[in-house]
Amino acid sequence: MPFYEPAVRVQNLTNVAPADVPQDPTMSETMAAAFRSDNMVTSYITSRGMSDPYEIEQGFNAIDYVKDDPDFAPYVERFSGVFNQRAADALKIQIQREVSDRRTLDAAGIQGTIASLAAGVFDLPTLLPIGGGVLGAARSAAGAATGAAIGAGIDATVSEAGLQLTQQTRTGEESVFNIGGSVLLGGALGTLAGRYLSSAELSGLSRKIEQQNKAFEEADTAVFGGGSAQSAGAAAVNKGPTEIKDEALIKKFWGVRSQDPLIRSQLSDFDEARSTVRQLAETPLEYKANAEGVATEIGGSVETRMKMWQAPLADTLQQIDTAYAKYFHNAPDPTGWQRRLAPMRSEMQRITGGDKMTFKQFKEEVGRAAFSGDVHAVPEIAEAAKIYRQTDDAMKQAAIEARLLPDDIATAGDVSHLFRMYNKDKIAAYRTDFARILNDYFVSKRDAAARISDAENVARQTSAKADAVAKKAEEFSRLSDDEVADIVDQTIDTILGNADGRIPYDSIVSGPRGPLKERLLRIESKKIQEFLNTDIEEVLHAQVRTMSADIELTNKFGSPDMAEQIRKINDEANRKIAAVDGMLDKEGKAATPEVKAKERARLEKARKSAVRDIEGMRDRIRGQYALPSNPDGIVLRAGRVARNLNYLRLLGGMTLSAFPDMAGIVFKHGLTSTFRDGFVPLVSNIKAVRMAGKEVKASGTALDMILDSRAMSLAEIGDDFGRGSKFERAVKSAGTRFGVVSLMAPWNAAMKQFSGMIVMTNMLHATEAIAKGTATAKQIRKLGAAGINTDLAERIHKQFKKYGETQGGVLLAKAADWDDRLAREAFRTAVVRDVDRIIVTPGQDKPLWMSTELGKTIGQFKSFNVSAMQKITLSAIQQRDADTLAGIVTALSLGAMTYMVKQMTAERELSDNPIVWATNAFDWSGLSGWMMDVNNIAEKASRGRIGLSGITGEQMSRYQSRNVIGAFLGPTPDAVSDIFQVSGSIFAGDTTKSDLHKIRGLMPFQNLFYIRSLLNQVEDATGDAIGLQEKSN
Repeated sequence: MPFYEPAVRVQNLTNVAPADVPQDPTMSETMAAAFRSDNMVTSYITSRGMSDPYEIEQGFNAIDYVKDDPDFAPYVERFSGVFNQRAADALKIQIQREVSDRRTLDAAGIQGTIASLAAGVFDLPTLLPIGGGVLGAARSAAGAATGAAIGAGIDATVSEAGLQLTQQTRTGEESVFNIGGSVLLGGALGTLAGRYLSSAELSGLSRKIEQQNKAFEEADTAVFGGGSAQSAGAAAVNKGPTEIKDEALIKKFWGVRSQDPLIRSQLSDFDEARSTVRQLAETPLEYKANAEGVATEIGGSVETRMKMWQAPLADTLQQIDTAYAKYFHNAPDPTGWQRRLAPMRSEMQRITGGDKMTFKQFKEEVGRAAFSGDVHAVPEIAEAAKIYRQTDDAMKQAAIEARLLPDDIATAGDVSHLFRMYNKDKIAAYRTDFARILNDYFVSKRDAAARISDAENVARQTSAKADAVAKKAEEFSRLSDDEVADIVDQTIDTILGNADGRIPYDSIVSGPRGPLKERLLRIESKKIQEFLNTDIEEVLHAQVRTMSADIELTNKFGSPDMAEQIRKINDEANRKIAAVDGMLDKEGKAATPEVKAKERARLEKARKSAVRDIEGMRDRIRGQYALPSNPDGIVLRAGRVARNLNYLRLLGGMTLSAFPDMAGIVFKHGLTSTFRDGFVPLVSNIKAVRMAGKEVKASGTALDMILDSRAMSLAEIGDDFGRGSKFERAVKSAGTRFGVVSLMAPWNAAMKQFSGMIVMTNMLHATEAIAKGTATAKQIRKLGAAGINTDLAERIHKQFKKYGETQGGVLLAKAADWDDRLAREAFRTAVVRDVDRIIVTPGQDKPLWMSTELGKTIGQFKSFNVSAMQKITLSAIQQRDADTLAGIVTALSLGAMTYMVKQMTAERELSDNPIVWATNAFDWSGLSGWMMDVNNIAEKASRGRIGLSGITGEQMSRYQSRNVIGAFLGPTPDAVSDIFQVSGSIFAGDTTKSDLHKIRGLMPFQNLFYIRSLLNQVEDATGDAIGLQEKSN
């Protein structure tokens, strides 16, 4: 797959914004800025006088000169044709002037709009109307509309072409908007004014009335109401709520209001941060404006939309599993058990001897077939490659539409496309061999460029595009062998430096000269296949993880780095800091210098915090947060293995702990709906329930039987994509399957499908009520919180009436058949959001420190309670109705049941004290979020003297098996402490049954709830057989 990077980006985005923003520009400053920006003649005169950029200054590289400067890094491609510092400095001055002019016009407000209009009206294409002259006068109203639209478009195109040639910061999309706005406005006015104005006069009148994107913003508001709409490659138009419901109350919860970047951003001092986080992250909270039918975020946040890509991923993986079962069992239609057991049986056959490929070998062959035209001698491998092709084509097309990839990303020699995932371990071990292959490739390309240089020189006389191509080919052909070797080394360094689990589609193969910056790595895959990871399952996971994030970020914000949104936050902060000069005290007098200084410091701290939080959530979504400088370090690898082992040895009873999940449905939809729309169909119409479950999975959730995403997220092992040693890979592989063994994956999948069915039923009933004008305030508020305004609700209802059906009280949307894409996506994102709110699945609602390698280890198994603070506690505070009360009662009841079952499986005595039952029910219910963790840690640290145990006389059952170190620092230090204690007792010769129990606690699968009693008997028998004393504690 080729390397591609449309622009060199600033790495530290906190330095992007703090540029001075004019607070109150004068009319003369505004007019000057407008004419330089929007008048072709003035722009041309201003741009003249630049030094000859092609005069070569030895040793000077313009790209290196500006790429690390945050003021010019976004425009680094403009310096690719500059070869001396004097010309580069002149170009920098021009860029600074253009940026300053745009800021001046923005700060001038309506005066800036008027000035830009004037600059357009007095431009050559308006005074000498080219479009009107070409088309002539129209004689009918329809002809006037058409003629005016086309004429305005021609004039705007001429003007924009001139501005593009003379300005450095003007984007192509900006020109497209301006031209399109002229065409639309010209046509609209032409219908009314065709009989009174000539085409030339009409063209002049329409010139720039749209003023940048104003018309498009108004159209967004008219069509979409609340929320936001966006186009690929352009930042989203910020429309929608910024104040969360009961904000003043939530701010009073100390600790909660600042626990994670999501809640901090929602309560930020800056509206731009609030607007950005609403579009970026999935929030479980409601906004104040939802009550008025305003959608939180139409089409869903980036985080939610990423989850929709999980549906094709899971479907593809399941079909590949089926293809392997066909191959392994020679069965044209394998059963579910054959599909699940084939990979394990293949490993047994590998040991005992057999002629079938293992599942791993099969997947690697599928990957090779994927770049070989999806053909293979084994029919099932070819079938699996074709299955992969469907997902690959959809994702590739989405990336092209988002302008993350070029239209032509084909690699010469590859019959078909495969996103490349490099085997970094092998490249590092055999770097010389890999470098030799790349060196031969680049040398052959250089020699080919030299051979075609003369032909390109002929074409350049008649084609500007050919001239540019010829120039690059000429530069390439001049590379020395040493320069080629440098390119090879830099390319390998780029590959090895790429984050594990990310497809390096956006990495650049950099060269010593500017014109080489866009060169793509198009080496034939077969030549480097030994250095590629072709395991199609691993490629798919990495591909979806990488591309879904960058596609959705780009579609929502215009670029994956969100540079524009961060600039806006900084700009707003700068305006507020500047406004402190006019700050008044409570008596209406000017505030003292000390008060002003304190307020400025507070705002500056808030600015840094807002940018840090947005960047942190962006990087977590992209899988790039807090990447270690040495990802292959022994300490980091040991930490990842430890977390996987902790999952295998400690969460065998997590399914029992998840009983209170069912209360979430009651919280959100009440007891009546839970039974009417859930349990009754489950008993009376299982076929419809299964169909509803498929609908939920098609939305992108309830896929845990294949992806096990919730359990791995709770265990902090979901983002481990490194290869490692055989032992590391074996532990990781066991972790990916443990959810099925512990029954947590079936539980999660079933609960999400069940809750999703109830969510869909209630949502479709609510949209019907809105369409009929009978919706309650509660229905309007809930739909708005889910991203559905009244217009979308009517569209969803229309689609359901057209394509859906009702079977025994189960509403089947059949959204895959809908012809209204926006309605379908809004419906599905709403389902995903609500299901992951009901069945608590951690997202951006956990602290940033918990996403560092050390934080994942210390905070392992704590993310549920942290996430529950927003998804359960704060949501209940916002909702506080009869459903909330029913949910609390249900959660406490299920918490008590969990306490009982956990005590019984652990063969511990049940208390006869009702207070013990009540406190444990509250602890297991999850109602208090992380607050009970604070209580339980305090109990451990104080040996029961502090906390609820001081009342009950017993420690909470959830923490009984943990020592003080484990309570504070997580299960890994707890295990290390146990290892040292056991080894010490062995060497001292005083080993007891307590030490034997600690040894058992270090073993994987040791507390699986359905075999725990048997393991207890084995432990006791072993202790008796070797004569160990009774447990000392």
